[in-house]
Amino acid sequence: MNNKKSGKNWSKDFTLDFLKKFIVSNIIAIIVYFVITAIAAYILNVIIGAAATLAIFIIICVILFFLFT
Repeated sequence: MNNKKSGKNWSKDFTLDFLKKFIVSNIIAIIVYFVITAIAAYILNVIIGAAATLAIFIIICVILFFLFT
């Protein structure tokens, strides 16, 4: 009985640790890509204009959102 319980706890702990690391790494990657797209949108704002930059930023954000989910 004790071996089965400890085995179940080990697999549960391993799964929870894996999910935590996976979620944290994805959140960090998403934040990095949002920062990169925000910088690109800021630079394009000077060259192109606000409307085109906003459209580009929204398109890139939507693509990245579906990429990471």
